[in-house]
Amino acid sequence: MSDDRRSDLLLAALQRAGEALDSDELLAQATELALDYLWTPDHLVGLNRKSVSKRCRDMVDSGVLQVHGLGMDSTARRPAPKYAPVAGFDASAPVPKPPAIAPTQTAASPYASMDRTQLLAVLEAHDDVGECVARFMSDLSTVREKVRRRLLAVGLGER
Repeated sequence: MSDDRRSDLLLAALQRAGEALDSDELLAQATELALDYLWTPDHLVGLNRKSVSKRCRDMVDSGVLQVHGLGMDSTARRPAPKYAPVAGFDASAPVPKPPAIAPTQTAASPYASMDRTQLLAVLEAHDDVGECVARFMSDLSTVREKVRRRLLAVGLGER
């Protein structure tokens, strides 16, 4: 399923581009689009210039894309096909949700089991505590300066 979502992402990026793109340009557009729609770099694992080119050829074979001329692949420095969606361009093409990522055996984050609402609440609580500590440190600095001036005024301490 994740491969289908990545292909759907490529199609959405191409539809939103408004012009035919080669695989290198499409990868850049799709990556930018994905990150704007809450995909993470982990969701994009496996998308590279070579895999995007293969996916585009597969989508041409299935009738979703068509080859629309040739362009110069700046990375490989050779002519590369430009692809366009058969259904046409659409600046508001829907972006698929990110694919599910299989859990890894590495140490789990303490936030991993939280949903988005819970995570935002915890992060806001962290921000509140941080602001409180910042206010305390500011007050402490003010009091320290006040005490230093008072002690200097009566001849105690060094200037």
